[in-house]
Amino acid sequence: MKDLAAREKQIGDELEAVEQKLKEDAAAAQEKFPKAAKSGSTLAQRMNELRLSAHAGNATNAMLQARGDQGAQLSQRLLDEMEKLFSEDCTRAPDER
Repeated sequence: MKDLAAREKQIGDELEAVEQKLKEDAAAAQEKFPKAAKSGSTLAQRMNELRLSAHAGNATNAMLQARGDQGAQLSQRLLDEMEKLFSEDCTRAPDER
């Protein structure tokens, strides 16, 4: 269970880092690449709204407290939210991204 918790924490940390990097890169690209900047900013905002890193943290905490069923449910919720995020992006028309 501790190995799963460590992996879930790593996922949460990486999601948080990706969100932050998207924000920073979007700000840096705004002048020369406004459309790309908007896409990056929108994706970072959506990741924040879906609370991806928070879901990973909640799953980690449940696993570390030996609440395996709850940890599994929370991990599944993270997966579902990530699938939702990417399916939303894939179904939008190119001019909406």
